Amino acid sequence: MAKPMVGLVVVLLACTCSNAGEQISPAPPASSRGSAVWEKPKYLIFWSDPEKAGELAERVGMKGDGKTRLLGFGLPNPTYEIEAQLPDRIRSAFAAAREHDMAVMLHFDFHLAWKNRPDLWNWFDPQKPGYDLDNKYNVEWHGWDGPPNKVRYLNHGVLERQPPNMCFTSKRMRAEVTRIVSRVIGPVLREQIEKLQAEGKEALFAGVLVGLEPSIDDYSQPDPERTKMMKEDGVPATPLGYRALLDRGFSAGHPPNEFRQALANIVQETVAFWCKQFVEAGIPAEELYPHVAAPAPIAVMNAPIWTAFNQYSRPGWTTYAVGVLGQGFKPLYDELGQRGNPAWAGVEANAGMPGSVVDWETYLAWHYNHGSVLVGVNMGATGEELPRRLQDSAFGKEAIAAYRKFLTGQPLVEKPKENPQLRIQAKMKRVRDGIERWQRSGKDPSAVGKLMESAQPLANAGKLEELETLVDHALELLGETRQAPASYTTDFPKAEPLISADGRWITAGTPGVHWHETMCGFKGDQHVSSVSTISGYAFGPTGPERFGDSLALLTGTWSPDQMAQASVRQISPSGYPEVEIRLRTSPNDATGYEIMWSALGKNGSPYLAIATWNGPASAPPHWTMLKDLHGPEYGVATGDVVKAVIVGNTITAYKNGKHQVQITDNSFSQGNPGFGFNEGPNGTYGISSFTASDVGIGASPER
Repeated sequence: MAKPMVGLVVVLLACTCSNAGEQISPAPPASSRGSAVWEKPKYLIFWSDPEKAGELAERVGMKGDGKTRLLGFGLPNPTYEIEAQLPDRIRSAFAAAREHDMAVMLHFDFHLAWKNRPDLWNWFDPQKPGYDLDNKYNVEWHGWDGPPNKVRYLNHGVLERQPPNMCFTSKRMRAEVTRIVSRVIGPVLREQIEKLQAEGKEALFAGVLVGLEPSIDDYSQPDPERTKMMKEDGVPATPLGYRALLDRGFSAGHPPNEFRQALANIVQETVAFWCKQFVEAGIPAEELYPHVAAPAPIAVMNAPIWTAFNQYSRPGWTTYAVGVLGQGFKPLYDELGQRGNPAWAGVEANAGMPGSVVDWETYLAWHYNHGSVLVGVNMGATGEELPRRLQDSAFGKEAIAAYRKFLTGQPLVEKPKENPQLRIQAKMKRVRDGIERWQRSGKDPSAVGKLMESAQPLANAGKLEELETLVDHALELLGETRQAPASYTTDFPKAEPLISADGRWITAGTPGVHWHETMCGFKGDQHVSSVSTISGYAFGPTGPERFGDSLALLTGTWSPDQMAQASVRQISPSGYPEVEIRLRTSPNDATGYEIMWSALGKNGSPYLAIATWNGPASAPPHWTMLKDLHGPEYGVATGDVVKAVIVGNTITAYKNGKHQVQITDNSFSQGNPGFGFNEGPNGTYGISSFTASDVGIGASPER
């Protein structure tokens, strides 16, 4: 199966997308059957030809006990392109499962591979087969008035031209899915499942993978290679998705409040529709898994993690340990926990994906130790180098040992491990910061940009040492070889509409800062606001209109162990004012820790709380409360000094030097310190000074 997530680590590190996202209601819960007791085995599936099932069993060296663990293979099917062959392929796959006593999984793609169906997508060339102007309603549009898309650009290892991007809401396309599932796939699939049941071998059917990483592409910020192709093809550099939005009642005069998440709603609706067709064809929901690309943030594919949840299937994701999942699977666990922890699957997986640094046993443990009932190991991609890398990793000694440990029922151990990816990410951030400083000062950073063109090929090849050497060279060219100072103190000496202090701070509205997609506020329905200063005073927005939390972050590179403190200043606070300390907060998307104190003194209901900001890929309200304390001792007023420290996974909060609360949490391992204020309106208040510093290496959590 071809994969669009190749090189995601470098792509995400370099990504500076600024488009908005739609605020939505929480996704519907997974099927109640998805939370039931799992009576079938847990599956280890390899996406490979059924004819190689015997070879697969030999390479792994065992098949499992057939009751609690079972080895198997998965058969990808480009549904539209091989429709006539589907019945025979399904029967042959089940026959191979019986012959080798191995599990079988089937995959059906409904939106990528449709090259042989110009009768559905050729709206633009009367000289070519299938031409029909009405086909423009089956493809995505570049704007409210068009033009319809002509070419899709797909990178599964090598950038390729494909038929146009499909419009997921097209009635004709949905009718095709219904026809194929109900008349072609469903009858044969039921026949084979019933045959297994009659033979007492129903455990050999692992399930159906529905769809292939559905996405609505955005061509507004193409990379150089894609830019060249788009110019050659006359394709506009815009987001797609307008045709689907038109089908759902939006228009230029009535646009969605948040464009990206409106598209995410459509992706989720489409995934649910596809799965529903299988349920109506007689395939149980607990045997169905969608295929959402979990590592990709919403800005890349408009398909965040929650789009995999619907009432017609269990959730299923691509689970490469890169991108959103680069530091672990907590984003998955959080979404699953909000929905009762249903059974789930990592339907496309490989610990050897470029940018991933986790060992195979830990990688499997991140799945099976946390409710996954199926892992689908992928080795397919375009090009030569990436498929070879995935193949070598999947059948290396480390991987085989991990498979055998799982198949024999031994506990899988999640091992802590140094993550060079995180170190490189921090350096990449310094490169971006340096380039932006050069641009603001009028310097030409093109030589650095030219050097960094080699970064993605190195990441694709998994050559992290060479990648880090290249990034270090870029830092030398930028004069950024020395890290940012380990401490910083200010009393805000000058007036700035957007806090900067000559580049020491960033806030919402700072050039190059793209926090617009990170929603905040009590309901998670507000955009991040800016911080301003006058002499001796930093503050957020004021006025009668509601606004989101304001945020200011220090730039530079900071130790993961860090401290920040601020002196409170009240003028005329009202509503729900908060003085907020931020720790380990990402300059990219504002995710991180917030420690907040009520700023009404002892009035109202004073509180101290600690929360995480979960970012644009999370479900509303986009934050998680870790601790919430109430009492008069937690309110702050003019002259009070609030302080927060994080060492390892321990966060400690103080007021006027007195310890108030201490918690532990593992959500974020790096980021910058800063401060902010609550959503409003809340009258006028702020802080009069701020200090941040690294905490010494090897320090113990304070008391």
